[in-house]
Amino acid sequence: MSDPARGGLPLAVSAAIAIQALASAAVLALTAIAPIVADAMGVPPHVIGYQVSVVYVFATLVSIFSGRFVRKYGPARVSQLALLAAALGLAGFASGSAGVVLIGSVLIGSGYALTNPAASELLNRLAPPEKRNLIFSLKQTGVPLGGILAGLVLPSAAIALGWQPALLLSAILVLVVTVALEAVRATWDVEKDPRLPLRANMLEGLELVLRRPSLRALAFMGLLFSAIQLSLVSFAVVMLVEEFGWRTVEAGAAAAAVQASGAVGRVFWGVIADRTRAGLLVLAVIGCLSGAAAALMPFVGGLAPWLVIAVLCAFGAASIGWNGVMLAEAARLSPEGRVGPVAGGVLMLTFLGVVLGPALFAFAYELIGSYADTYAIFALSPLLGSFVVWQGSRTERRAARDLE
Repeated sequence: MSDPARGGLPLAVSAAIAIQALASAAVLALTAIAPIVADAMGVPPHVIGYQVSVVYVFATLVSIFSGRFVRKYGPARVSQLALLAAALGLAGFASGSAGVVLIGSVLIGSGYALTNPAASELLNRLAPPEKRNLIFSLKQTGVPLGGILAGLVLPSAAIALGWQPALLLSAILVLVVTVALEAVRATWDVEKDPRLPLRANMLEGLELVLRRPSLRALAFMGLLFSAIQLSLVSFAVVMLVEEFGWRTVEAGAAAAAVQASGAVGRVFWGVIADRTRAGLLVLAVIGCLSGAAAALMPFVGGLAPWLVIAVLCAFGAASIGWNGVMLAEAARLSPEGRVGPVAGGVLMLTFLGVVLGPALFAFAYELIGSYADTYAIFALSPLLGSFVVWQGSRTERRAARDLE
């Protein structure tokens, strides 16, 4: 799969979606069956917020050198390592031991940090510039598709087989895909540099991001947007079950619908960004819509179930739909040959938002006692992110005019 061979793009996009979906499903595995697992382990369900934060603490740390890792070993090998970590993490979750669950969270977070830089390096090499936002958004549909897998499959499998066998079967599926990637490794990893030292300037990606105002705005926007995104996917099921009185399987199906809306949103926003050639402004609009949906949460609990799902799906289309445009804009703004490190630098701050978001949400819930009211407070996060990226867009336009 060489650069001139555009025919390799469909396979690369399909594989990237599958990798992202499996890694994301591993991240969200426990959130999908939080009431069941919490009851079995004797802990309150909202503790899942802290577990998700542990995942992303290590995603943040590994993001520091993820771009350099991709340049050294190649996107296929790095993707294999990411999936192997996810499989081992899922097996750790199935142990039912709090300590092993913690280790599994570390593994899954570390692997998850490698998936986006690997895919960004490969797809930026293959994608035509005029379709970059769409291609990256298609790749990013793997995240909500992973949520759909977790939300639809795991609750039913946990009830039918037991939650531990369900997690073990998920780990086996991930391992199968890990082995299958060996078929494309030789062609995907043609530009790897095995002699590249990992220790040299580990903060290269972050430095590149902070040096350019538009990239800096994009990264801080990612921090604020990701806080509300992961809070939505981490606590939606628990809110529906404990606060709105839904059954676990029904809540899981609703969560899957939210993720499906996010997948559609990612493609939709990618198309809009390509047609308008104004990706940063599109991101600002997405943040405003996400904030508005979050603010509505206290008012939907008494509505008919289909209306609750409709509002949650609108929430998902906005708060889950932005990532592909963000990564495409990061690639567009990157210095030549530095797409992987820049993606890692942007994602470092994005993952920091995920670390802070669910943990702060869980803490706020303990003070407020209502998931819906806590969502309304968190509406401030995407609204502030919209302002940040809008300011970044204005800075970039001024710089472009100065060069004319």
